[in-house]
Amino acid sequence: PRARARPRRRGPRARLHKLASSQRTQLAPMPSLGTSAGVLAAFAGGCGLATQASMNGALAVPLHSPLAATAVSMAVGVVCLTITSFFSLGLVKHKPSGKPVLWWFWVAPGMIGVFFVSMGTLIGPKLGFSLYFVCIVVGQLITAVGVDHFGVLDIPKSGVTGTKITGVLIVITGAVMAVLERLSLSSSSPGTVTGLVLVSVAAGGSASVQIPITSAFTSRYGTYAHRSTLLSFAVGCVITVAIYGISVGVVDDLPKPEFKTAEWWMYVGGALGAAYVFISVHLGPRIGVALFFVSVVAGQLTMSLLIDSLGLLNSEQVPVTPLRVAGVVVVFLGAVAFRFLPPMECGPCGGLDAATAQGDSAPASGEHGADGLDSPGKGDVEEGPWAVTAARVDSGFGEESTGDRRGSEGDADDPEDDRGAGE
Repeated sequence: PRARARPRRRGPRARLHKLASSQRTQLAPMPSLGTSAGVLAAFAGGCGLATQASMNGALAVPLHSPLAATAVSMAVGVVCLTITSFFSLGLVKHKPSGKPVLWWFWVAPGMIGVFFVSMGTLIGPKLGFSLYFVCIVVGQLITAVGVDHFGVLDIPKSGVTGTKITGVLIVITGAVMAVLERLSLSSSSPGTVTGLVLVSVAAGGSASVQIPITSAFTSRYGTYAHRSTLLSFAVGCVITVAIYGISVGVVDDLPKPEFKTAEWWMYVGGALGAAYVFISVHLGPRIGVALFFVSVVAGQLTMSLLIDSLGLLNSEQVPVTPLRVAGVVVVFLGAVAFRFLPPMECGPCGGLDAATAQGDSAPASGEHGADGLDSPGKGDVEEGPWAVTAARVDSGFGEESTGDRRGSEGDADDPEDDRGAGE
């Protein structure tokens, strides 16, 4: 006999349930052992980013130009990403969302990448890699708050919460501690150190701006995330080579790069950058964006401290003082608070959730419940899954485009689809 169809789900709860189910089938979560391995891989990726900056700084010495070292690093990254572009890496290809692909989507991420990599090559050895990456984290979090608040491009607006403000303030406190330690040891003037710190913070902020642009291009054009990153690397490589070529033609007494005198490991920095891209697009959605972000930050800060204290990779040895270690630890704790603490909306209850003040009543549309998702009810009930997906897009790991989500919403009340599931 024909099986009896299950009762059809109706209303906003059905749409929320089906949208969440479609997201779960996109990419299965890792088991506990796999999650531990993913955290270690993300930590290794963060160590690789710090090592890349140090390698590029070492390469700039025989090449007599940080810009030339940046060009070589990005060229190596292009080669590595070209190889991975032939594979899907287990990701779901984005479908074109129908929104226009603006012309500057093609070049802006590459230009930002040139700025970020070249600043690490130039400033990292001068400022110390531990302080440099502390400033990078500060710039990333401050800019991320603005990106979320204003909803840049396809990033949904999420508002400024007490949790975000708390995390940023903790990170800034740790950065100030690290800067004060550097000022006490550096022979440079306070103005020079302050200027390098501000530029480093701007470099971190540029990375947070690059993410929504690349994500918007990926979803609107319809491609894989790592292929969009390949485009950014390629455009950045062309821009860097062009600028360096112009400088060689304009400046007569510019020293010629000595490629033969550079050691082989100095050319590996670009491969580490490509490896980080592979790790981010492959592991980010599986272990969770928050956990991935914190693991990467931990790897960056730990490796940068080791590079400074031991003078690894031909870098200048910087004594590690308790104040510097404390500053790095405080920055890490601020990053953890920014990503893991429950949201605290700046509402009428002195920073607590407005929904919490209403007791057990359901929160109004646009207000988050205790679990960070919108409770089903009136208004935009899809904001909960949107918030999850937005977190992935915010870190550049989103595997589902805007068009895909709209398609899922459009099918939520399809009677044919529900009858098929029941049968």
